[in-house]
Amino acid sequence: MIEKLVSGGQTGVDRGALDAAQSAEIECGGWCPKGRSAEDGAIDPRYPLDETPSKDAAQRTEWNVRDSDGSLILVGEKTVGGTAHTLRVAERLGRPCRVVELDGEVDPDAIRRWIRDHHIRVLNVAGPRESERPGSYAASQSIVSALLEREQSVGRKRGRWLRAAAAMLAIAVLVPIAYSVLRAEGSAPAVVIRDITVPVEVMRTAEEKRQGLSGRMSLEANSGMLFLYDAPGYYAFWMPDMHFDIDILWLREGKIVDLRTQVPHDPGTPLPTYRPRAPADSVLEVNAGFSASHGWSIGDPVRLRGID
Repeated sequence: MIEKLVSGGQTGVDRGALDAAQSAEIECGGWCPKGRSAEDGAIDPRYPLDETPSKDAAQRTEWNVRDSDGSLILVGEKTVGGTAHTLRVAERLGRPCRVVELDGEVDPDAIRRWIRDHHIRVLNVAGPRESERPGSYAASQSIVSALLEREQSVGRKRGRWLRAAAAMLAIAVLVPIAYSVLRAEGSAPAVVIRDITVPVEVMRTAEEKRQGLSGRMSLEANSGMLFLYDAPGYYAFWMPDMHFDIDILWLREGKIVDLRTQVPHDPGTPLPTYRPRAPADSVLEVNAGFSASHGWSIGDPVRLRGID
């Protein structure tokens, strides 16, 4: 299931996809050139995009492919410019890529099956600018909206929130009890960094990871929240509905591969996205300042205890 949609914010296909995601209440973002430049001027700030260090559009294209699980490329009669570059980068990085003709008959179910078969959670959408293929914005918005139709279903949203509320209630009631029992048995889930043991709540499912610490008023002192992933990737985090500052540590193969400290709970609008500089297979969130208080840094050894 798609958890996030990324695109470059250019006119045409990019913005059609981003608008479809926002309408479907799907998280969206991506990379855009330095200065938020596009053919019609600066990209509207309502699109939560991060700027690359370079004004070169090629870097934006490469980073959006790199930071996603797969790319959906919507093409016109000719595949040129950034669209063609997306194909080349996806092939070079070995990332799944599906090409769909804007003027052809589109089967959203076939695209959904491709997404499911390749376990794509972060989807990159690319294609021609409006000047290259007039009407590409409307076509892209229609295709991506149809793709996300299930996410737009009122029943699905209601069920998702009910499940999330039930899960949060279960966590609030059962976790303290479970922690007491597990601590007594010496097998409580924990992350050990150097000689510091951090008891953690473990987030495994997409629903759990989407909720995270959002809505909570605090995190228990000296504890954390651990997000587990099936495969290494550039997993990005943001701070919706947060009430306190945190540190974010990306982990892989028994060490810290990146960290962000003192991440603000109210960073302003649009909400920034925090991405690691190296792929990770798990992410640890702790209270702001906890990392510095123990002198943690990139490369420090990490061990997961009591976690399958």
